[in-house]
Amino acid sequence: MTKNANLFIFFLSSLYVFTSDVVKSGEEEVIKELALLLEKVSNFAKTEQLNAWIERSKHLIQHPRDYNYDYWGLESKYVDKYLYPFLQFNIHVIMVLFKYT
Repeated sequence: MTKNANLFIFFLSSLYVFTSDVVKSGEEEVIKELALLLEKVSNFAKTEQLNAWIERSKHLIQHPRDYNYDYWGLESKYVDKYLYPFLQFNIHVIMVLFKYT
């Protein structure tokens, strides 16, 4: 995988975690801001993966009980399986960095 592909994978995974954290917070104002952000981003999202995140996020906002950590947590099943080794490595690196900072 190229460096840009790795960065995109990490970014996409972060978006799923970000959405789940906002929705799970239950803070209506923040959730409304996320909904507005999704509308803005949908105007220029050019990849299938970003558009899927947008639609899934909109669904989660409307149906927060559909939350499932396997899909919205780290190593999201929404992110293709071939990405897992990259994510596991980077999550480990991040954990090590936070431990020593």
